[in-house]
Amino acid sequence: EVELPSSAALAVQEGVAEEGAESSASLHYKERAVTIALVNALVEQGEYRPARRLLGDAAKKGPPALALALMRLHLTFGAIEAAENALALSEKRGASSEALILHRGFLALAKGDHGPAADLFTEALSKEAGNVTAATNLALCLLYSKQLVRAVETLENVIRAEPCKAMTYPAVFNLCTLYDLQGGEGHHKKQMMRSLVKMFAPEDFDVAACKL
Repeated sequence: EVELPSSAALAVQEGVAEEGAESSASLHYKERAVTIALVNALVEQGEYRPARRLLGDAAKKGPPALALALMRLHLTFGAIEAAENALALSEKRGASSEALILHRGFLALAKGDHGPAADLFTEALSKEAGNVTAATNLALCLLYSKQLVRAVETLENVIRAEPCKAMTYPAVFNLCTLYDLQGGEGHHKKQMMRSLVKMFAPEDFDVAACKL
């Protein structure tokens, strides 16, 4: 069984502006950005407990985006019950329905409930067709459900629709891994993906995601 990375735990920093209500120039936004930066630094150093404590304290009094980031942090380390509590906190603090659907999908996927998770990610995509995080995780669910063709189509569709936005490392890496599983023209498809990366991805994008 091939293990592909879920997007749920790859970037705690994604939670900083999720709710999008504040200007990036505001004091509260800057405080949150500093908190997330510190948490990421602690995680990179393997300091999970201080990271959890720092983000947990901030989430209790901050916007729902911080509670959602806390949930993803817990999922990174397999702390399912703590992740459930963080999700409940985000809902109490007014997280949007779109964010809650996506994060419920993360939780279901972490529990191994691939069918319900796929339904949640599909719902998230119905609300935002270009949601590459939802598409990446939906493809993962489909692969676990032995639906390889649909998994490939899911990622290809989101990249085709919004190539600049969808060129994330998880999306490209997972799609190229799926091409490997398909065999046949997989190598040629990965070469084409590398060409798209050069056209649309940021300059600092790691082309190793194309697995060539």
